[in-house]
Amino acid sequence: MKCFSNIKIAHMKKYFFSILITMVLAGCIGTDLIDAELVDEVILVTPEEASLLVGEQLMLEANYFDMFGVLSDATLSWQVDDSSIATVDETGKVIAISSGQAHINAKFGEVISNGVQITVVEDAIEIAKVSITEPDKTRIAPEETLQLTAEALNINDNTIDGKTITWSSSDPALATVDSDGLVKGVANGEVEITASSEGINSLPLALTVAGASAAKMATFSGAGSYTVKGTATLKFDENEDLILDLSQDFETSSFGVAIFIYLSNTTDGTSTKANGLELQEITTNGAKSFNVSDKNASAGLDTYQYVIVLCKPVGITFGLADFQN
Repeated sequence: MKCFSNIKIAHMKKYFFSILITMVLAGCIGTDLIDAELVDEVILVTPEEASLLVGEQLMLEANYFDMFGVLSDATLSWQVDDSSIATVDETGKVIAISSGQAHINAKFGEVISNGVQITVVEDAIEIAKVSITEPDKTRIAPEETLQLTAEALNINDNTIDGKTITWSSSDPALATVDSDGLVKGVANGEVEITASSEGINSLPLALTVAGASAAKMATFSGAGSYTVKGTATLKFDENEDLILDLSQDFETSSFGVAIFIYLSNTTDGTSTKANGLELQEITTNGAKSFNVSDKNASAGLDTYQYVIVLCKPVGITFGLADFQN
């Protein structure tokens, strides 16, 4: 009897496993599937920047969010780029050692946190922070200019008058900045502007350079045995929203399945589902338009390489358009 029961249980396990697989695959033929959306694992550390007097301490707070976006326990390792300026222990406690700037982050497996900028000063009259005033916009067109301002602050966040501010661009081929903080767009792309004074740097300000007329176009091709045709156009409209348009002749042979449009930096379906930008489910051929900025306000023309036609329930790529081809 015991042997018979084990065999019976084994058959039942196979039966229920088959049912589960059938349910998952059915999601690609129009059946709803309760689906836990996967996201990037992230570690968020606060504060983003801090100023300390020599000898002072600061406890950093770190939160790890797993692939389901759930706050979870994790044993983090901490690292600092210059331990002569500040040290950090296994709990995230920072000790200020000497004047200067250091950068700290936390790590769990292959996941690395945002950086924390620590400025250490010896007294309250030194520059402890350089702060860029938030501009009215963070996107400019090529040849367009944007005036930035910044100020030097002491450890009590009081302005220190008479300090010279210098400016730098992470990529002058995309945007330049002069000695007065006037930024000029050069070419489409993402760039960071930094203000400095007496060796103390601000947090970088991210800017997008892209004109309203700027656009990228790519042609769809099928993946594997699937057929996808037409073109995709990525552009900014008159409201400065990033728009993805599918052409009138857009066509996929796979309707009747749960098909979604994604922007992604990989053609792998599973990775796209986990890390790409989901725009919308589609159920018909023909022209379509998606407001990318509604999903990711910071997205630019170069943020994503591919448009993916994805069977979402099982993470299968049916077709793609590559903006770099």
